[in-house]
Amino acid sequence: MRIGIDAKWYFNGHPSGKVVVENIVKYIIKLDSTIDFYIFLSKKDRYLEFPFKQPNIHLVYIPNLLNAITNIVIMPFY
Repeated sequence: MRIGIDAKWYFNGHPSGKVVVENIVKYIIKLDSTIDFYIFLSKKDRYLEFPFKQPNIHLVYIPNLLNAITNIVIMPFY
């Protein structure tokens, strides 16, 4: 199974949204090691180190365009 998580606010975002995204990622990746997680991060944060390193976590850096465009066009591609 593959699960994609929109985590563009993981490093930079509105303070309340950032906390929500951090907590969702932190707890959902512990659910099952057989699930492949695709974590969608903003391309501008590519230089920042993602704190979780597991074989089933795949980081995908996407352009920081309008949220609707990235969610409708870019993320489904992956």
